[in-house]
Amino acid sequence: MLARLCTRSVNTRFLSSSSQLTSKIQYNVAKPQGDIKSAQTQVDDWLNNNKKLGRPMSPHLTVYAWTIPMTMSALNRIFSFALVGAFMLLPIIDIFSSGSLASDIASFGAEARSNGNGAGIFALKMGLLFPLWFHILLGFRHWSWDIFAVGIRNIGTLYQTGYAAIALAIVLTIGMSAYSKAE
Repeated sequence: MLARLCTRSVNTRFLSSSSQLTSKIQYNVAKPQGDIKSAQTQVDDWLNNNKKLGRPMSPHLTVYAWTIPMTMSALNRIFSFALVGAFMLLPIIDIFSSGSLASDIASFGAEARSNGNGAGIFALKMGLLFPLWFHILLGFRHWSWDIFAVGIRNIGTLYQTGYAAIALAIVLTIGMSAYSKAE
């Protein structure tokens, strides 16, 4: 329909001076057929049929069993939004703090350690580092599927790389969270 309108406007604009050319142009107009339903009718029929059969809307969480790849995909998306939000808050926090966020964080850490709250700092570091490492390692996992052209051909490899990414994220998180500069 849109193509017909576009060609009609082009034809009338550029070919109107030559009546011989415009008379030879034929427009093929598709005639609606009686057995074709509108999109809304098709959706209504589908919804009524599913309601009559007692089917839930798909994809529905109760239809699928939770798997590690599904859970990792959901966590990766949740962590990515959390990381973006945290990094976007840093300049806002810097505006309302003393103006030197790095020194504020360092003094907060030193004060917490002097008060004997090393476990709280460790938990805070883990809360920041695990989503970061998890997201980075899953990104490398997806990148390797593309770069090595392996894709997801073997479900065993999918699970192995998933478990490896989780384990490596935990190890890197604990290692970096336990690290503390000697003062």
